[in-house]
Amino acid sequence: MKSNYRLLGDYIRKVNNRNNPIISEDLRGLSMNKEFRKSTSNIVGTDLSKYKLVHKNQFACDFMSVIRVHKLPVVLHTEVEPVIVSPAYITFEVIDQKQLLPEYLMMWFRRSEFDRYADFRCDSAIRGGFKWDELCEVELPVPSLEKQQEIVDDYNTVQDRIRINGELNTALEETAQALYKHWFVDFEFPISLCHTEPVEVRLEDDVNVENIDHSKGYKSSGGAMVYNEELDQEIPVGWEVVSFLDELNINGGGTPKTTNPNFWDGAIPFFTPKDVSKSFFTVNVEKYLTQEGLDNCSSKLYKKNTIFITARGTVGAISMSGRDMAMNQSCYAFIDKDNLQFYGHQLAKFAIDNLKRQAVGAVFSALVTKDFESTMILKPSLTVKLKFNDLLEPIYSNILNAQIENIKHRELSDLLLSKMATVLDHKEL
Repeated sequence: MKSNYRLLGDYIRKVNNRNNPIISEDLRGLSMNKEFRKSTSNIVGTDLSKYKLVHKNQFACDFMSVIRVHKLPVVLHTEVEPVIVSPAYITFEVIDQKQLLPEYLMMWFRRSEFDRYADFRCDSAIRGGFKWDELCEVELPVPSLEKQQEIVDDYNTVQDRIRINGELNTALEETAQALYKHWFVDFEFPISLCHTEPVEVRLEDDVNVENIDHSKGYKSSGGAMVYNEELDQEIPVGWEVVSFLDELNINGGGTPKTTNPNFWDGAIPFFTPKDVSKSFFTVNVEKYLTQEGLDNCSSKLYKKNTIFITARGTVGAISMSGRDMAMNQSCYAFIDKDNLQFYGHQLAKFAIDNLKRQAVGAVFSALVTKDFESTMILKPSLTVKLKFNDLLEPIYSNILNAQIENIKHRELSDLLLSKMATVLDHKEL
């Protein structure tokens, strides 16, 4: 053991606080990201007094999952109000927070090296699993309290930036979706884009986003509407009902031979359903092709802002390419016929949501070309689409920039976690 390393067992102890009397009904599970998540279990009629309480600065962990997921789900509770967890979980705490900060310890648990250690000990354990004794045998550096706090503060600063960017992107994505609904569902696109008697598209090139009066919506300002039998609703005069594939071109993908090493680990991102992100864009992927690999598969290199929709696996997930990418055969690539990709992305999200709603109670195990052909959508005037796309462009640009920033922030987080192994106090130098 390194001179500045200590056995974790000297710093932690089990706790077994039961929810008796009932203090909390906030049941939590443990995620693979080492965060608490709201439990989806039905607790109606359940005796909650048997569940374990987790107070602030206490940990909960699930030793049984290590052998299955190859990492230890362990979470630090940071909120004031206690939560409850499964009686099967182990709960523990730091014995003396003047020697070891709980947040510092949680950082150590987040290291990929720690999970590899837990997985290794689980595989090699005579008793068949990673248990309390193995956790107590973990070795870690324990610098001064001041140094621990400095390390925690640096890490939290990066995490705060990730959180702020995530919140910003959530707000921007909600704005984009609300704008689509306002323009193309509620028909409150700016009436200044049209004449009113009858409503026809203005074709002047000088109509730009800055000059549009967004305060006067089309429908609420008396814009002319006409009944459409196919949709059983009124739509703006001049708009058409067309197939989804009349608006977007559909393309396929493919995978080169996985046994040929010359095809893989190159510089070309290779999108698969696993790469769909929680935000609008996918920037990083698991697999990369060489140029030779791309040349030997049926996928082409799709440009940045291509719309990917998954056809199998996680069916109907949508992502935009944050850079040029190839794609496997479990997805479709869509390109707006007028090259209005931001409009096309919102249209695709709206169409897929409708397909999913129609599939309630039915099997929605795959998407085929016929599904898109039979999906009927509204086709607005080109001017309206152009101006909507222009309106979304800075929103999407900010979303992508924030995603790229967070990728860099997460890389910095990983670096800070990795550097914990070599931490020294100034007095030790």
